[in-house]
Amino acid sequence: MEIFGYVDPGSGALIWQMLAAAAVGVLFYFRSFFRGIGRFFQRLFGKSVGVASDAAAPGEVDKKT
Repeated sequence: MEIFGYVDPGSGALIWQMLAAAAVGVLFYFRSFFRGIGRFFQRLFGKSVGVASDAAAPGEVDKKT
């Protein structure tokens, strides 16, 4: 007894789309996870890494003067 299966092209495209969406979702998850770890250590040690704390951000008006 032989069993034949059929997968139409739409099913294959759906599988590729799900795999691509899962990969992008994993990347965003890990990015937010590592940012959270970085914020934890910034609060723990009281230093901002790579950012001048007293300088205004680009496009932001300095209200000190």
